Amino acid sequence: FAAEVLGMVMTFALIVATAFAMARLALIAPATIILERFAFVEGWNLGKGQVWRLLGLLVCTWLVYVVVYALFVVVLALVALSTGVFAHWQALGEAATLADIMPSPGVLAILTFLTLVPGAFLYGAVMTLLCAPFAAACRELIDGPALGREPAVALDS
Repeated sequence: FAAEVLGMVMTFALIVATAFAMARLALIAPATIILERFAFVEGWNLGKGQVWRLLGLLVCTWLVYVVVYALFVVVLALVALSTGVFAHWQALGEAATLADIMPSPGVLAILTFLTLVPGAFLYGAVMTLLCAPFAAACRELIDGPALGREPAVALDS
């Protein structure tokens, strides 16, 4: 019993440590792009004193991602089920091999192409969703708040 508890505590500690490391390292890539040079030190220094805010941003970003992903999966499943994509599986009965349930190579090639294009778009949207908040935070930390606008949260607290 003690080994299981120790394992759970260590796993939780590793998850927390990884989340803090991700929050602290989250500004390095945006700083590199904004400053147009490898800006590891600058990104690390921008994150100093901002770990809780960056961790909150990370959690909020991932929550939005999970909701969008879940909606996408539900819509995709509903479309697949309503179009009868899986209907032919019942007709197969007991399939002996994987080849028995796979479509022909031509159909498989068309399906692959038709999923790669939306998949590439979805990947780009996901990367934008996950990276844009940190790029905006990095830009604001480098330049300060935009003219005529006060920051939502004081940066010196």
